Amino acid sequence: MFILVALLTINVIVAIHELGHLLAMRRYGVVIKEVSLGFGPKLFGWRSGSSRIQYSLRLLPLGGSAKPKMKGRGSLPRASRMDQLKIYLAGMLFNVMTASVLMVILMAVNPPAKCSMPEPIAPLVSWLPPMVACCLKGFAFPFFAWLATPVFAVHALFFGGGGVEVIGPVGVASMFKGYATMSFGAYMGSLALLIANISVALAAMNLLPIPPLDGGRIMVLGLEKLFGRVGTIIGQILTLLGVLALLVLIVYVSGIEIRQLIHS
Repeated sequence: MFILVALLTINVIVAIHELGHLLAMRRYGVVIKEVSLGFGPKLFGWRSGSSRIQYSLRLLPLGGSAKPKMKGRGSLPRASRMDQLKIYLAGMLFNVMTASVLMVILMAVNPPAKCSMPEPIAPLVSWLPPMVACCLKGFAFPFFAWLATPVFAVHALFFGGGGVEVIGPVGVASMFKGYATMSFGAYMGSLALLIANISVALAAMNLLPIPPLDGGRIMVLGLEKLFGRVGTIIGQILTLLGVLALLVLIVYVSGIEIRQLIHS
C-alpha cells in the first residue's frame, strides 16, 4: 500500500516536471508528439483533439518524457538555442517552484520560533517581520539546493567525503510508513515537506551534465555552439553513454530496494 502511495507521489512530481517542458515547447512553437508517464510498453493512451498530442501511461511507473518533433518545421532542433535552453530548464524550474510554494506554505502555517539567516543575508532582511523572513527563506532555499546538490554530488563522486543518498520508491514508501501514526496536521506537513524534497532532488538530478538528462542536453547545446557538427557527434556519443550509465544506476538502486523489501 505504501509503495503504491510512493509511486503515485513520485509520478505526480514527474508530471509537474513534464508539464514545464510541455508548456515551454508550446510557448516556443515546438510540436509535441507525445507526453508519457513511465517507461516501457504503453498500457493505454489518448490523443488530444486540438493539439494532437499523444498522452500515454507506460508500464514502468518511474520517470516520464515530453517528446518533441525532431525533424522538419516545428521541430526542437529548428528552435533557437536560447529557446531550447529555456525548454530544458522549464521542467526543473517547475519542480523547484513547486518546492518553493510548499516551503512558503509550511513556514506560514507553522513558523519557527526563530528564523536564522546566512551571515551575508541576515543584515539585508533584519528589518522584515520574522514570519516574512522565514517565508522568504523557505522560498529561496529550494533554488539554492537545486544548484548546490549537483556540485556536492560530483565532489563526492570524484573526491570522496559525504555523498548524496539515492533512494527509490521503497525508500519513499518507508517514509510514508513512518507517517502512519501522525495526526492529520502533522501528516500533511510531513507530506508537503517530502514532496518539496523530492521535487528539488528531481530538479537537481536533471541538472547533472549527463545526457539524456536536462543538464546533459544543455551541455550538448554548448558543445554544438562551440564545435558545430563535431559537437553534435560528441553529444550523440555522450547521450548513448549517459543512457547506459542511468540504466546501471536504476538497476543498482532497484536491487538495493528489492533486497530491502524482501527483508522487511
